[in-house]
Amino acid sequence: MKYKNKWLLDGSVQSGNSIFTNIMWNEIGRGTDLHKLEQWLDENKQTIDDLPASVFAAEPPKYTDFFRADSIDFVKAKSGQALFSSNCSRCHGTYDKAWDAPNAAGLSLDDVIKTTKVRYFANTPVINVGTDASRRLGMKSLEQLNDLAISKKHGIVVKAQNGYVPPPLVGIWARWPYFHNNSAPSLCAVLTRTEERPKIYAAAEAINQATDFDADCNGYPSMDKAPPEWKTNLRRIYDTTREGMHNTGHDEGVFLKDGKEIYSGTKAKHHRILKDALKA
Repeated sequence: MKYKNKWLLDGSVQSGNSIFTNIMWNEIGRGTDLHKLEQWLDENKQTIDDLPASVFAAEPPKYTDFFRADSIDFVKAKSGQALFSSNCSRCHGTYDKAWDAPNAAGLSLDDVIKTTKVRYFANTPVINVGTDASRRLGMKSLEQLNDLAISKKHGIVVKAQNGYVPPPLVGIWARWPYFHNNSAPSLCAVLTRTEERPKIYAAAEAINQATDFDADCNGYPSMDKAPPEWKTNLRRIYDTTREGMHNTGHDEGVFLKDGKEIYSGTKAKHHRILKDALKA
């Protein structure tokens, strides 16, 4: 959040205090009296003004906070950096790594894989890479909130967009499942063409931490490896064939060109090194 100047997954909130906007929309959704809401917001203005500073000061969890540094293939991760720069950075920004620093040879493995600087865009981009459109199309109906006196008073402007915000990827390992609608259960799915992605997956709190997180693919395990308790609870099943939950897009123009792999014949190799680079 701290790297952006547009809010929500599609960047449709163009201006206004991000925390304030979330509070206001949540309360409107609950049917709260707007006069009472505005009074409460006015009475707690300092707290609300302070919240973004607290959020923006937070740092994403590092992979090595939870896993051994040597579980990342350092050579693959460094190779993946070049692949990321040529294919992903135009949307997701660039990231300085400690392994490029002059003193890298003297750093521990834990320190050498750290991201030292995030270089995201001054103006948050919104890009259409073919992912499910339902979420962004639905925002058109919310433009009427611009007419509310409380929105005008606090400078909140909503404008439907023709795509989604490609997020900064620092800490991306901890944000599975992926895509704006959570339709990709792992980084492996993100880096796979649409027709080869899992159509369904199960998601729940881990029962066995050693097996209920796919450390190689970084995300939820495939259905055949998911705990039976997950699979018998329909509320835990994510079905990408349902409206608004499709897992399409983010392949053509990313790692496909005219339907063909850009790195034909070496797909597995390039996906592995890019995956390790994203974890680091």
